[in-house]
Amino acid sequence: MSYLEESIDVVGGLQNEVYTRSQLVRVSTDVNELIEYYHYMYAMLEKQQILLTRLALINNTDYAGISMAIEMVADTFGRPAGQCIMEWHATMKEEVLSTLSRLTGEPIDPSNIELDIWWDE
Repeated sequence: MSYLEESIDVVGGLQNEVYTRSQLVRVSTDVNELIEYYHYMYAMLEKQQILLTRLALINNTDYAGISMAIEMVADTFGRPAGQCIMEWHATMKEEVLSTLSRLTGEPIDPSNIELDIWWDE
């Protein structure tokens, strides 16, 4: 598996994980579940942003569907119409860090967020 294919798989897995967890946290009041959800959300946003940058650098129309799929996920999570995907990622990452700070009562250093999160398949 190429590095790009692995990156695509990780982003797809994180998108599924975040969507599944978003359904659970809607009905949960467990702070630990919310914290985990936001860690996964931050990891997804970071990995999506990296993948989109790679795809832009590759500039191969064969991968246009992947970029469109990431934009559809962003739309599902409330990206305003017309907002640039990279701007949305930056804004969402700030919001996630702010929410994590409120939930934990501590300032969050994004370099301490584990981005190599794996899940049971």
